[in-house]
Amino acid sequence: MLRSKSFFFIFFSIISLTLLQGCGDDSGRKKGPVTDYANYTDLRLSQLGFSTGTLVPEFDPDYTGIYSLMLESDVAGVDITAAPADENVQLLIAKKELQLDDNGNPLLDENGNNLYTSAGEANIIEAGEVDTKSLHNGDNIIEFRLYSPETGTFLIYTVNAHRLNSDAKLLGLFVSNEGFVTSGEGTRVLTLTPTFDAAVRDYAATVPYSGCMLTVGARTNSRYASVEINGHSALHMTPIPLDVEEGDNLVELVSTAEDNESTETYRITITRTEATAEQLAADATLDSMELVNADLTRGFGCLTDFYQGAYNNDVTSVLLNATPSVTGATMRVGTPEYDDDDVYTGITDAVTLAAGTPLDIALAAESELNRVIEVTASDGTTIKYYGLSLSRRDTNWVTAETVEELQTALLNAEPNDEIFVLPITHEGVASLETSGHVDAYFYSAQSGTADHPITLRGAVTGAFPVLTGSDGTKDVLRLDGNYWVVNSLEITGGRNGVVLDRASHNTIEGLSVHHVNERGVLLRNGSSNNTIRRNHISHTGLSPRENVEAFGEAIVVGSSADDWSAAPSGTLDEKDYENRIHNNLIGPGVLAEAVDIKEGTQQTEVKYNILDGSSTGSEEEGALIVVKGLSAEISHNDVINTSASHLHHLLVVKDVERDWVTDSSGSDIIDFYQNISDLGGAEIALANSLGEHTVRVADNFRKDAVDVSYTGQGIDDSFQTPAFQLQAGTENPLCLEEERPYPLVEEVDTTLRPTLPLIYMRACDTSVSAQLWRLVQAEEGYVRIVPADDDKRVLVPASPSFVGSLSIFAVTMNPEEDFTRIINPENGFYMRWLMRHDEDEVIFINKGDWGRRYVLSGSDDVDGTVKTAINTGADFQRFRLIPQ
Repeated sequence: MLRSKSFFFIFFSIISLTLLQGCGDDSGRKKGPVTDYANYTDLRLSQLGFSTGTLVPEFDPDYTGIYSLMLESDVAGVDITAAPADENVQLLIAKKELQLDDNGNPLLDENGNNLYTSAGEANIIEAGEVDTKSLHNGDNIIEFRLYSPETGTFLIYTVNAHRLNSDAKLLGLFVSNEGFVTSGEGTRVLTLTPTFDAAVRDYAATVPYSGCMLTVGARTNSRYASVEINGHSALHMTPIPLDVEEGDNLVELVSTAEDNESTETYRITITRTEATAEQLAADATLDSMELVNADLTRGFGCLTDFYQGAYNNDVTSVLLNATPSVTGATMRVGTPEYDDDDVYTGITDAVTLAAGTPLDIALAAESELNRVIEVTASDGTTIKYYGLSLSRRDTNWVTAETVEELQTALLNAEPNDEIFVLPITHEGVASLETSGHVDAYFYSAQSGTADHPITLRGAVTGAFPVLTGSDGTKDVLRLDGNYWVVNSLEITGGRNGVVLDRASHNTIEGLSVHHVNERGVLLRNGSSNNTIRRNHISHTGLSPRENVEAFGEAIVVGSSADDWSAAPSGTLDEKDYENRIHNNLIGPGVLAEAVDIKEGTQQTEVKYNILDGSSTGSEEEGALIVVKGLSAEISHNDVINTSASHLHHLLVVKDVERDWVTDSSGSDIIDFYQNISDLGGAEIALANSLGEHTVRVADNFRKDAVDVSYTGQGIDDSFQTPAFQLQAGTENPLCLEEERPYPLVEEVDTTLRPTLPLIYMRACDTSVSAQLWRLVQAEEGYVRIVPADDDKRVLVPASPSFVGSLSIFAVTMNPEEDFTRIINPENGFYMRWLMRHDEDEVIFINKGDWGRRYVLSGSDDVDGTVKTAINTGADFQRFRLIPQ
């Protein structure tokens, strides 16, 4: 049972913890990982579980939240098991919830904001006890407050237990008269009749003639609910503009609950009063305005007097069409003139604009177009201005809302096109008439250029369009052209996911490729200089064709020798060179190799990937990665196969013998280093050299406490992990250099800098050892940056508590000597960096901030100090790795 406590005791505990929030170094760290200071470790939770639902992310004692727990609509409560790591720490579990009145309505403060209580169902938990919290529809914020009486410190974990909401009722409606600002007629906020009640569906309101534009909004009962206002999607408490005509105007609001099933419809009849003759004569508003060859960022409104927009890079003119609200008003278009307060005073170079007749406006080479429409009412004195500010895009936008539009856009793509795909399911049919290719649902043979690639991407950030096929027997997306960038798409349901055929200089990134019958991504027929990065590839090889049962790889580079043009019946070019496979998540459900590098390939890189080998059923030597080509590099990958199933090796390197294959044997070198693996204790050799290749191995590590071993005649274990210069991506690049000799503590002014060695930007010089760095694998795709001649030191922000500052010095330190209070140095989040690749440059993102906002930042200036800073996209926050 829970320990019984009086309300006074619980209230006092909460107040005490609240007051303590102003104390201690950890007060600003609730949304980030717990630091490694010893006096915080006893405050962590060792256990956190719930009777139903899945906690996202998975519980980690070093992450205080906010966690998410998504629950079905019929879950009225949840049982919680939680325990502090230290038995002397007190744990109080409470809900932060709305304060309600006697009728169940939210209480508001004097500013109209919701009032909350932090003492909802508060209980102090003994070890082994189970706490139960009731749940209402929507968000339920549960806080776990840990307090150490011994040290006077505290820590709070936060979980949002979200119960699926099936209630579509609105909590409020609001209508504003946008004409009130200029006319002063009526009221700004319209009065609804009757007064709003969630159970009442029909309302009425009146607006003066001057109120030709209203804004209408709704308050939903869940942030996941949606509402449509006269067919326009609207967000919670976000009004949308609507123009209204004289007389009655019906506004219909359809609210859809979070479950996407329950709906409620509300109606408002808004009556705009009839105009007097005087009002008509003084009306200088527009009734409509539209542009051809340009897109505005907002829809037209009679009282909206400024519009921004853009036109494609290759557009040479735009057409402007407008109509005044009242017959007799006149219009002119010209270049704006402003007063000192940036208010329009008139126009120059004026051209008459006839009502309903498009005006062709030529665009010069400049990147912007600024014009003003001057409307003069029929009284000859009342004037209103509508401003237009249009910019030239860097690319040519093409929007594909349907399968047919997408297939057409691909077939007719031109350099510098950027094809935006609507985030719905696009099921293609493969034929010459539809897709342009009998073996692909979506296909293009068009090419961009190095300066003007073709881009294919999802139209909405975070919402992937789904590309799939009608029968699952063809390639989903096939490109036979060069210089494409493909990102933010979901590829599923075909024979192969993405195929590059004689296609070079392409970037495939940010895709979700899954549930395909054979291969995830296939590069073949002379496809070179391609980058495959930041993709998630899973569930491949579901139903391969007869005689190709082994086809189930996540990524294949190159072609089998039997398919080469030199072979008796082959047709393909074997020269697939310099392809990069970086930062991908591969698995689960990959039923053959994660990466298969075929004979004939050269200089393939497989780096910084996370490989889930738990489902691998490879037909080739039972390996996750098979290399038969030349000069491959396999490094900094994180391999997981805790079930210890299927795998015989991580890497197999082998020769292929055919009469027409003359270059895959001999002294070719394959590098295999800095890979880390958890193989469930399986006693296997990480690499096996079956042929005459030389496989250079170094610094590979196993997390499952099994000794690293290799086998095969070509293994060379004398190899050392390469060192790099980290060169900033600026116009005049400088390199990172560690401060040497190390400063003496007594000589450092700590008001200006840390006592640890700083990092400076210096002219790149390979003879300076302080400019050489190694990247040490640190699990889950992260690395530690260490001086090449002292791997006990590590490059870090000067303090673990850097989150919240704009920037902080970067330093090097030896955790065991310089920061002895770190309990577990290898688990210090702020010591790790995530490498995000962009072409030949890398952004180092620090793991100490869960928001991934802080990056390693150099400087344009010689002797400028290196910082950990908020990512601004600056060139000096991008680095080239120069191997030494």
